[in-house]
Order: sequence, then C-alpha cells, then structure tokens
Amino acid sequence: MAKDQPQKPLFVVMRGKDKWKELMGDSLPQERTIVNPHPINQYLTQKNLGDDNYDKILTQLKLK
Repeated sequence: MAKDQPQKPLFVVMRGKDKWKELMGDSLPQERTIVNPHPINQYLTQKNLGDDNYDKILTQLKLK
C-alpha cells in the first residue's frame, strides 16, 4: 500500500471482546481485528499476540 493512500484501521481488542462485538456488531471487520488471546496480559508483545498478529500491528504502525 502506498503511503499516500488512506489506510484501513486495524482494531486491537485487548479485553472485553464480547462487549466490543455487542457494540460494533457486524461493522467490526474480522480481517482487520486482532483479539488478545490472553486478556489478563495487556502488553502488545510478539509472545502475547503471536507472530502474525504482532507483524500486522508493526506493519500498520510503519505505514504512518
């Protein structure tokens, strides 16, 4: 994706995934949503989120 193109947001749900689904309904895009598998641990780390999800977040941050 070129830097001058608007990027689509990446949603990172650290806690309360059921509440977020209730609030957002079908408008929460599954392909751009990362749900923390360890809701007690709130750190954005590779070990906590997994390699693929961590890489998605880093890529998204580098686009800005």
